[in-house]
Amino acid sequence: MLRRRIEVPATLNGYSLRGTRIRLDLAVDSNDSVMITVFSNGAMVSRTDADTLQPIVLTENAQPGDTFLVAMRIQAAENSTKISASRLLITPPATRPDPGIFRQEILAVQTDCGRISGRTGGARSDSGSGGEIGGLKRA
Repeated sequence: MLRRRIEVPATLNGYSLRGTRIRLDLAVDSNDSVMITVFSNGAMVSRTDADTLQPIVLTENAQPGDTFLVAMRIQAAENSTKISASRLLITPPATRPDPGIFRQEILAVQTDCGRISGRTGGARSDSGSGGEIGGLKRA
């Protein structure tokens, strides 16, 4: 039996974890058939084999300080079975903006601004010819 205590911190890389969905993603490799049973805080949350193992929901609404005692029992031959990976998958609530999309938007704007300033050589004042500002004509 393998055990690990997981505590939800208030933030991760500056982002609040309050209200997030947290799942445990495991990968078990074996040359033999295996049966994997996972418990969280004493309750069985998954019983499966290595081929059908899916991420296991620990909480749908994480709060800072939440603690999970995760235990895993693997029934298989010891010499050919190993846990090849384990990670927590964190999904923000639907009401929270996705930082990945925000990053893509910033990168797109930077690219567009670079094209505009590169074409005109930078912004011009109103005293320039034709009332152009940074390559855009006034309406």
